[in-house]
Amino acid sequence: MVNDPFIATMARLIVSKTDILIGTRKLRRFIPVAAQFRLVLIGTLVALGGVAAGAQKDAHSLAALDRVQAGEWELRFRADVPRRRICMQGGRDFIQLRHPHKGCSQYVVEDLADRVSVQYTCRGDGYGLTNIRVETPGLLQVESQGIAAGSPYHMSAEARRVGPCK
Repeated sequence: MVNDPFIATMARLIVSKTDILIGTRKLRRFIPVAAQFRLVLIGTLVALGGVAAGAQKDAHSLAALDRVQAGEWELRFRADVPRRRICMQGGRDFIQLRHPHKGCSQYVVEDLADRVSVQYTCRGDGYGLTNIRVETPGLLQVESQGIAAGSPYHMSAEARRVGPCK
């Protein structure tokens, strides 16, 4: 039996909403409210554990980008922007070109053998969605769009490895 009226009320509310979702209205009279609350709580924790496990899996996948070579890369933009050379430690560095070295959270949207899509959010500094197609370990097609420093951006470029970092 639950002694705290607030917890008992919340348990009844959760159980009544759960009844609607999973159709357990007939079983409710046989299970005490506290036990129903515990069952809903356990189910929620199991579901959240599955989401967390999926998020951890996403953080360590991206096999297409792991094939990309480290070194100096030249970005050839499709817009009227001069070429740019940058030193990259690997393929994952291309995900956040407009938000480098920030503590951003990432969500893998697509992870295939030759292309990757990652959405990321940098608290207080914007967000982005980057699509990368790996043609070879030294040639990439990169497209990214989002908000950086309060302004929208869109970038489309070919990235070509030109040698080791200088």
